[in-house]
Amino acid sequence: MNYVIYDFESSGVQAKYAHPIQFAAALADENFNILETFNERCRLRDGVVPDPGSLLITKATIDSLKNEQSYYEFMRKIYAKLQSWSPAIFFGYNNIIFDDEVLRQNFYQTLLNPYLNTTNENTRIDIWRIVIALAPLGLDIIDIPKNSQGKNITKLEAISKKNNIEHESAHDALSDVTATLELAKIIQKKAPDFWDDCLKARSPKMLSEFLHTDEYFYRAPQARSSIKYTPVSFIASNPNKEKELAFFNLSTNDYEKEIEKRSSAIASIIKKKTVIIEKSHRFPILLSQDYFKSTNLYKETENNTSYGEIAKKIQSSENFIENVKQSLVDQWEEFETSKKLTDSLPLEEQIYGSMPLSRDDQEKINVFNDSTDPFEKLKTSKHIDDTRYKQHANRILYEEHSNELTNKEKLNYQKSLAERVLTNEEDVRWMTIPKAKDQIEALKNDEKYQKEIDYIKQIEDHINSEEKKYKKYLGD
Repeated sequence: MNYVIYDFESSGVQAKYAHPIQFAAALADENFNILETFNERCRLRDGVVPDPGSLLITKATIDSLKNEQSYYEFMRKIYAKLQSWSPAIFFGYNNIIFDDEVLRQNFYQTLLNPYLNTTNENTRIDIWRIVIALAPLGLDIIDIPKNSQGKNITKLEAISKKNNIEHESAHDALSDVTATLELAKIIQKKAPDFWDDCLKARSPKMLSEFLHTDEYFYRAPQARSSIKYTPVSFIASNPNKEKELAFFNLSTNDYEKEIEKRSSAIASIIKKKTVIIEKSHRFPILLSQDYFKSTNLYKETENNTSYGEIAKKIQSSENFIENVKQSLVDQWEEFETSKKLTDSLPLEEQIYGSMPLSRDDQEKINVFNDSTDPFEKLKTSKHIDDTRYKQHANRILYEEHSNELTNKEKLNYQKSLAERVLTNEEDVRWMTIPKAKDQIEALKNDEKYQKEIDYIKQIEDHINSEEKKYKKYLGD
């Protein structure tokens, strides 16, 4: 199967609110030979304030923020290209946490399938997580740099430099894509068995099949600060949410005492990681016994009881398994209750709302996206029942076909955008004009950014210009 390697550069660091300004991707064959590349930029939407600190990293020109192609056309091009490359294994560097969420959020906002890279035989992995998993094994595969405290540095730029991977322009999306591809190529070539084990977690279905091949596995660390693998045995999945999996930590002391706990106490042993919860759709890396025993890290428990013996006792403890299931169900029900409150959240945070998109609304959205007639788009938008998607459609109409709106409709929309970005509330998660101005002042007074002062002043001029525009929206 082919690989799709991709990367976003964005206007901010909050994935749900990060407006993409560049997207790059490469299609590669199973040996990581590049077959095709894709690289596009877009301007910022009206109502989006860029994060000055993020701009300092990406070095996006102010001109590009204002004059590139529209966001809507940009996202449609991305969708069409990724769809044409499917099915494939999608990956990036730290994509599970950031890029995948940005992709999902912005497909959602443009009325496209948010789950393109995880449906229709598409699967996903994350090279950053593979690097984290590789670090404790002590194998001569990649050289991971360390800071002055001896801790691993896992930034792509640092990893590339340490391993002589060409990375001409860090934080340029296409440069990041090619560096990530080369890193993956090295790992796959030098550690094919390790790579193959990692790939077994690239979809919930494949992971489920893998979990039934052995009594226990070794769970990879999932944070840069973690340095240990954990021996775990699969207990059960949540009966109401099959992608939520429970594992028993086989290195637990007094495990026999723990499995006698009542259902009411299961939450406490989940909290202290005796029972570990994983989401099968978020690429949890589990290594097989055979592979792990081939490394120099394998050892049994200190009391000479094998992990295999403990795993068998866990899996034969029917009461414990049922108690774990019940605890997962209870937690799921609490979560579902909280989701009912999502209608009060900002639109971006309603992406995982309690109500899925209906088939009828999906048909209307297809008509909306397929139509080239602005009037038909407007007419179709009025009949979308899901309030989330109706709002997204209305914003697209405002940005792409404002001539089809009445003056009153345009003014009302401009007013709502202005109120959003001019707010003085500090706890909102999106970037606002006041927060941007504060950040600019901090950057101007920071000695380490003095070489960037001319660019910071360009950002400042842009923010001031935007502030004037939004105040006009309010009639000030």
